[in-house]
Order: sequence, then structure tokens, then C-alpha cells
Amino acid sequence: MGVILITHSMEEAARYAQRIVVMGGGQICLEGSTREIFLRDRAELLKAMVDVPESIKLAEELKSAGLPLEGVHLTKEELVQAITKAKGWA
Repeated sequence: MGVILITHSMEEAARYAQRIVVMGGGQICLEGSTREIFLRDRAELLKAMVDVPESIKLAEELKSAGLPLEGVHLTKEELVQAITKAKGWA
């Protein structure tokens, strides 16, 4: 069974979607897995006036500040787990 979710919230898209279709001007701009779209196609997302989830931005800032985060973090839950592991709190 499939469900179509239409949203402007990239946090919702990251949390619930397995595949994303980004539309602009009535046309499909991007289509693919959630991780693929948010990581590989970031420049194309910006052209379509779509941003990445806040968890990705925060993870990038934490990495640039020296926190050794592993992997990709699309949701806040994934990011919390990665921070916990990186800090040795687990």
C-alpha cells in the first residue's frame, strides 16, 4: 500500500517518506529516495526553493565544530542517537 503525503515541511518528509518527488512550476524537478534527494541533490533542491531538514544542517555544524558524527542524520531521532554515540553516552 502506498500513501501520498504533500508537505512543505522537510522534517516531515524526512521522517515519513521513503521516496520524494520535488515539484516546481508544475514539473517534477527531482525524484528518488529520501536520503538520496537530501544528500546528493542539495544544489537542485535549492534551485527548487526547497531546503534540507534542520537535522542535516545541525549535524554539519556539529561536524565542523569537531564532533565525530558517523553517518547521515535525516531526523532528529537519528541525530540524537549519533550525538549520544559520538559523546560516548551510550
